[in-house]
Amino acid sequence: MRTTYTLIFIILLSLKSFGLSLSEAIADKKVMVDWTGSDYSTMPEAIKNSGFYPKMQMVITNQTNAPLTVNLDEGYLLQPNEEGYQAMLITQQIALDCPAKRQQKQLIYAMCTQLSHSGPGVQTHYKLGQKASPALLQLAQYIHMNNYQNNAAQQAVWSLTDRSPVLGIESSNEAVKNGLQGFVAQLMGTTLEKITSQEQRNKTALLQEFNGNKVDRNITFTADSTTNVSVGFYDMDNHLIEPIFANRDFQKGDHSIRYNPFPVKLREKNYTVKMIRDGELYREYFFRQ
Repeated sequence: MRTTYTLIFIILLSLKSFGLSLSEAIADKKVMVDWTGSDYSTMPEAIKNSGFYPKMQMVITNQTNAPLTVNLDEGYLLQPNEEGYQAMLITQQIALDCPAKRQQKQLIYAMCTQLSHSGPGVQTHYKLGQKASPALLQLAQYIHMNNYQNNAAQQAVWSLTDRSPVLGIESSNEAVKNGLQGFVAQLMGTTLEKITSQEQRNKTALLQEFNGNKVDRNITFTADSTTNVSVGFYDMDNHLIEPIFANRDFQKGDHSIRYNPFPVKLREKNYTVKMIRDGELYREYFFRQ
């Protein structure tokens, strides 16, 4: 009789859904995961229209004979298999039930970490890396805790990883903007007041350090409805030197404007790149070659 009870217990145990970290499950070959950029064409319309859609997805296969529950905290990095693509910071917690011997797809919110690299596509494959550095990990936790899966949070990530201006973190929601700007300033060991004061004293000198490597740049933004945009080079007296483009309409959704911030004709000059949105200044970046 004891043998029978033992056998029943083993059978019941095998049917139980086990919770374990996704990284351990991958290492132990209990699951196989194919990480890629998300497939926008098959994404539900409700997610597409949310303004900031999940940039990554995983196809996970449970290779065991028992159901598994896998977990992954926010703050892990996804590293591209091919050079030239963004490393991606996971900004949501993942908890997924995986039936035995089954495959399923999961969309994942993640932020780009390098302004000068290409974003992920459905043909871009990744592998799960380590947790991010302490400051970036705290930012990922802050984004997850407040459910800030939006363009402002993306700008906040770039402020830490690529030295994008903290004051360039923008949102139509003042609480979101102020919260992210203040939190990033704190992670940098300063305060938003000091950053603002320094910019007012010497704006050009402050933002000069954000130039980084002389490579193409992206201006990212989210449109809640159709919006008219112009982008151009301006001198320090606010005169237009040369347009990048003028009066272009962008539809609702996420957008990225790619441009060369270091044209030859502006060598050894101070200048700005301005984005005018619906007739008002929306973004301004300062450069010195």
